[in-house]
Amino acid sequence: MDGQNFIEKRIDVSNPVVTLIIVLIIASTMVVITTSMFLRSGAYQTVKQIQNGIKATSESDLSGYDTTSPIQSSDIEKFTENLGKNTGSINNEKDYQDPVVDYQGIGIN
Repeated sequence: MDGQNFIEKRIDVSNPVVTLIIVLIIASTMVVITTSMFLRSGAYQTVKQIQNGIKATSESDLSGYDTTSPIQSSDIEKFTENLGKNTGSINNEKDYQDPVVDYQGIGIN
C-alpha cells in the first residue's frame, strides 16, 4: 500500500509549470534537430531551385500580350516559347543530384 500512496502523492505534488517547461524543452530540441537535418539534406537545394524558378516566372514581362481580348492559339504559342526561354535553366539535368544508387554496380543497366 505504501507504493500506491507514494504514486498518488507524487501525482498530487507534480507542478504543471514544470511539466510545461519539460514539454517545451523537448519540442524545441525536436525543432532544432529536424531543421538542421533539413538544411543539410538535398531537399533544401531543391526548395531553393523551386523558389528561383517561381521568381523567374513571376518577373516575366506580360506587356506584349493583349489581356483584354479572348485568347488566341498564337498567344498560347508565343507564351509557351517565352516561358521555355525563361525557365530553361530549371530543366537542366546538371541542376539535379546524381542518383544515389549505382545501377551498374547492382547489375541493372
